[in-house]
Amino acid sequence: MKLTFNVILLFSLIFILSHFSETTTQPSTKGKIKFQMTNPIAEKYFKKKKSNPDLTGDQTVTKTISLNLCVGDVWVSKNEVKAGQPNIAEDWVRLTSVTNREHLLFEDYSFPEIEIPIGEYKSVRLSLKNVFYRYAVLLSDSTVSYELLETMGSYEDPCDLNDTSWVDSNTNYFSADGNHRLVNGIFQLNVAGEKLTGFNIADNQTAVVTWRLGAGVDEPCTTTLHDVNGNRKWDCGIDTMSF
Repeated sequence: MKLTFNVILLFSLIFILSHFSETTTQPSTKGKIKFQMTNPIAEKYFKKKKSNPDLTGDQTVTKTISLNLCVGDVWVSKNEVKAGQPNIAEDWVRLTSVTNREHLLFEDYSFPEIEIPIGEYKSVRLSLKNVFYRYAVLLSDSTVSYELLETMGSYEDPCDLNDTSWVDSNTNYFSADGNHRLVNGIFQLNVAGEKLTGFNIADNQTAVVTWRLGAGVDEPCTTTLHDVNGNRKWDCGIDTMSF
């Protein structure tokens, strides 16, 4: 069974504070943040295709090169999300003025900069649509590419390419401890490996915060496709993956 978010980012995630740029010399209690996403691996591979070739057998070994997903909104908080602690809704600062409802390649996301209060931010929250696509190439021949429909839930969950639903809003709260979910208003640690590096918003400066797919790795994640029903096609909701 999948864990909510680490299946699409099994090779980990990291937030990087890229740089500060000074905007004015007048004292202020606010700074600016620009939130963006990057995928250094994708530049080496073809990742857009119209159809899928057959799988090579009961197991097809591929390399994940990108994801096509819908990130709707992003929030940040100065409080650190911790297991056993309650969620305080008013502590979250929304970075997105309008909810995105379109699927984009991971590396194509860049949100407009926004002014927020200065200080150290320790937690990030994301909203995500349930279905997404994984782009992969055959390990033995990188010219053979796949577009693999998936859901954020279990491999056995119903899977419909026309699904426009969102992942449970009680999930995907990130901090230094990992990815958390809310249960009756209290945080529980969901995936320890999905850790967040905090960042600082300084007076009269712009911080560029980058969510990097792959957490600094230079090579794509090896992804084995398991053809459960033996029809040599990738069937979302039936077939599975291992990493």
